[in-house]
Amino acid sequence: MVYSIILYRIIFKLSIFIVQLINLRKNTFYVLYLYINQYIVSMNGNLDKLMKGIVCKNILFDNLYTFINENKLKPNMTIVQIGSNNASSIYIKHKMTACEKLGIECNHLYFDSITENKLIEEVQKLNDNNSIHGYIIQLPLPEYINIDKILPFIDPSKDIDCFHPENVGKLLNYNNIILYPPTPIGIIHLLQQNNIQMRGKHIVIIGKGRIVGTPLSLLLSDEIKVGATVTLCDKWTNNIDNITSEADILIVCAGVKRLIKNSGQIKKDCILVDVGIHQEMIDGKRKIVGDIDMNDNIMTKCRMIAPSPGGCGCLTVIFLCINVVNAYCHKKNIKKFQI
Repeated sequence: MVYSIILYRIIFKLSIFIVQLINLRKNTFYVLYLYINQYIVSMNGNLDKLMKGIVCKNILFDNLYTFINENKLKPNMTIVQIGSNNASSIYIKHKMTACEKLGIECNHLYFDSITENKLIEEVQKLNDNNSIHGYIIQLPLPEYINIDKILPFIDPSKDIDCFHPENVGKLLNYNNIILYPPTPIGIIHLLQQNNIQMRGKHIVIIGKGRIVGTPLSLLLSDEIKVGATVTLCDKWTNNIDNITSEADILIVCAGVKRLIKNSGQIKKDCILVDVGIHQEMIDGKRKIVGDIDMNDNIMTKCRMIAPSPGGCGCLTVIFLCINVVNAYCHKKNIKKFQI
């Protein structure tokens, strides 16, 4: 039995290595990865429980790249940044790099400072520019700008972050969605690709933010596409550990470092998804940690986990790129990219 585990572990690592090394990131490789990973988990729960967001991302990347080139598409994304923020600048660089590799034109519109009225004028210029198919206003914004005053002026058809009230409303009807909120749909995609059953399951989300928690709860609640039973919690939730310990799937997007750290907070054989991202000095080195502490007790008790980093965060940028491609397709009245 031990030799069997070692053998399948080696095959698993080789399959991922081949996928990433020679750029043959196709569905067959990922199916191989899934079967091997599930076999390993079934025999030794602590051997490999990590959902690999990078593998999902690479498959989507290749399929999207092929779709753009075969159809000779020329989508354009514009990123609006106000003020200097190191974290925002890093995120923007990742987005621009992904666009360049995919063949998506990407513009970076930077303002050192700007008034709300002037920002609204710039947004309206983006709305009127037919060569721009999708744009985002990079968050967080400086404190003197109220994002809620800006959102209603964004063209919903170009709102690739899916913040406009019209696009949020469309999440109530899964079938009519053109633009998906990138991180929430990335989480659902990662769970689906790892054969995690969501229909009828109790899914607890900690965090009600507009970027992840709230839109994710709407998507998961859809009776036709997903059909989960969703509980949405925040910092005001009483006896929250009693709720999380009953979750079949626990998604943590609270922005609180190591919020889930005790095995008593989770259900045996649950699925964990960590959306948090924090920088921390560990052994003199700056490292990324999440909202879930991946200690031995947590890892032993859960069935699988999407870690941070390396889980659903890998998928946010690629789904943002998918959104701008589908915004382009919608404008041109051509078939959109299918996930």
